[in-house]
Amino acid sequence: MVSGDTLWGIAERFYGDGSEQQRIAEASGLIDVDLVHPGQILTLP
Repeated sequence: MVSGDTLWGIAERFYGDGSEQQRIAEASGLIDVDLVHPGQILTLP
């Protein structure tokens, strides 16, 4: 994650669908899709 990134945007970039953000959140152990920080490492299933 870099400043300005959102899970929605990352899901759109990798899956073509922002609603897949929940899938990334679950794989990354995140409880709230809105609580992500620059430098955080995500798992993309």
